Parts: sequence; structure tokens; C-alpha cells
Amino acid sequence: MGALKPAEADLINFVEALAPTAKLTPAEACAFLRVSASTLERWRRDGGGPEYIQGGDRGARGTNQAIRYRKQSLMDWEAAHTVKSSREAAARKGQM
Repeated sequence: MGALKPAEADLINFVEALAPTAKLTPAEACAFLRVSASTLERWRRDGGGPEYIQGGDRGARGTNQAIRYRKQSLMDWEAAHTVKSSREAAARKGQM
């Protein structure tokens, strides 16, 4: 990954300064986790990513309901996916 653009660095600094109880937009969550929007979307679709909040009640029409991430959920997800070695990472992925 190359150097951050000033706008990206500003967004990361903004999100880092927020309280753990803050609710983040998908763009803010991407900046916090340093992943692309398509990666975050794939995690929502396929599972395995951080928990998120989606608006709309049962029977709500449309699929574009607002999505938010609790900053604490992102921090918990990161902690649960932290490894100490490539061997541990491979074992976690079922590659060993």
C-alpha cells in the first residue's frame, strides 16, 4: 500500500479520535480498517467481517438501508483477527 493521500490521512485521524461508542459510515469504517469499500461490502455479504447496524424494519422495501459500524465492534473484530505469526495465520485459515 502506497503513501496515504492527505484526505485519507485526515479521515483516519478523524475516525481514530472518535469515542468507541461512535457509529461510523462504511467509508469511515474502511478508513479505520484500511480496507477497500469492496472488501467491506464482501464481508457484509459473505459474513466474517465486523458486526454492523442496518436500518429498516422487517418488511422494509429496498436494499439500500443505511449501514453503520460501531467503532468498538471494529476494534473487537481487529483484536479477534490479530495473529502473532504466519503459521498462526495459516492455521486460522485452515491452511495447515
